[in-house]
Parts: sequence; C-alpha cells; structure tokens
Amino acid sequence: MITISPESRENILVISATGKLTDKDYKEALIPRLETIIQAHGKARLLLDMVDEFHGWEAAAAWDDARFGLAHMNDFEKMGVIGGPKWVAWCLKIGSVVISGEIKTSPQANANRQCAGSKVESIPWHRAIVLALGTATVT
Repeated sequence: MITISPESRENILVISATGKLTDKDYKEALIPRLETIIQAHGKARLLLDMVDEFHGWEAAAAWDDARFGLAHMNDFEKMGVIGGPKWVAWCLKIGSVVISGEIKTSPQANANRQCAGSKVESIPWHRAIVLALGTATVT
C-alpha cells in the first residue's frame, strides 16, 4: 500500500510503502500524483519510506514502476529511499544510469520517527528529508 504523507508539498512527494505494492497502488495513487507534480513543476522530488513492513512489488506494479521511470527519466530532480531491502538500493543504482536526477538511499532509518507522546519529530527523519530532497533545514 502507498500512503502519501502530509509532508508532501509543491514538487515534493513523500510516500510510505507497506506490504506488497500493487498495480492499483501505482495507477490510482502514485502515478497520478507524480504526473500532476511533473505537469505543474517540471520535475518531481520523491522520498520513499520503506521502513515499516515493506514486502516488495507485485509483477504488474514492478512493470508500472519501470515503465513510468523510463517514460519520465528526465522528470525527477531528486529521489530518496529510506530503508527497504538491500536489493532496492541495488535496483536504484541500476536505475541511476537512466534517471537524470540525483538518487540517494538511506539503509539505516529511524523506524520510530515520532517521539512518543510528543509533537516534535525526531531529527533522523528530517535529516533524511533534507538529504534526499534538499528542503530547508528543520530545527
């Protein structure tokens, strides 16, 4: 399942991937949102959080991912992936050959991104956003 974070804004899309991603996840959530961003801003910045219970892609979803990536290889300014299996980082290294934007991965993510009982978010999550997307420093 793909969940779009409220931290998304302008050309920045922050999503969480849990379970096994499906064709429906891509066609109804991710692709339309990215197409809207690309149309409005020219280039997208994507941060994908795979920390909690990510189990991969269905074959149709993997095809959607590859097809969209190839069709929009010049439409990503930056892409960051937090967590996920090691093979995801390898796939991104291969993808970086054709994707023109900057791609970074962070295998060591802070799964507990929000301090218990606090409205203050932990520093590692925001550092990952700053690193991956080049957003303003959060204090």
